[in-house]
Amino acid sequence: MTDGTYFYAEQIEGQRPFAKAATRRFRHRIFQDDRKCCAWSNKQCNNVESDRNYSVGFLLSIFKRGGPHEHEFRTACPAGGYIVATGTFEKPKYEVYDLNNTVIYHYL
Repeated sequence: MTDGTYFYAEQIEGQRPFAKAATRRFRHRIFQDDRKCCAWSNKQCNNVESDRNYSVGFLLSIFKRGGPHEHEFRTACPAGGYIVATGTFEKPKYEVYDLNNTVIYHYL
């Protein structure tokens, strides 16, 4: 994000039952040029440890420094894939990639 906007990402589906507690699940603020990862082999992030294609769900909230969040998105991503967020607060964009670095979903 290019205007002081950041994402708050929280995993809401696909983790093992013990990792659904708020204190154990993947929850991070992600700022411009920042990266956060929970490896597909991590039992807290992937309910089917040996399956990189297992779908995990996220709630993405977009915040602007000094302001309220305005946009929320629910999306899914393969456990071995990743999400790239770009754009601005007014025009957020994200893409979901699979483990072969192929875009499988665009939100523009």
